[in-house]
Amino acid sequence: MGITATGTAILTQVIVTAISYSLDLYRGDITVEEYKNLVLEAAKAAGIATPIVFLVLVAVLALFPEFTVVLSAPVVIAGFNALFGMSIAMPIVQSLLRHANSQFAIRNSQLLPHA
Repeated sequence: MGITATGTAILTQVIVTAISYSLDLYRGDITVEEYKNLVLEAAKAAGIATPIVFLVLVAVLALFPEFTVVLSAPVVIAGFNALFGMSIAMPIVQSLLRHANSQFAIRNSQLLPHA
């Protein structure tokens, strides 16, 4: 389960990073090399963080078995799912906001000389 969870986390993070920076690459705000580096850094970060979180979780459950019931409660699972969903959505939303701000700045720069 640890290898599967790590692989899934890395793949998810790489896809989210690729999606979130694709508009920046399209606009020319970053180069292809910077884009590759951002995706690789995201993969490395997820590849390091996921096993650590998994190890800490297993250690806590081994040391304190009574937390198993608490951590498996539906509310806790829903909270973890919400945090995971936000960690996927936020970079994409931030990318869309950067794109909108960029387009707004371009339109303003085009309108100001005519004023």
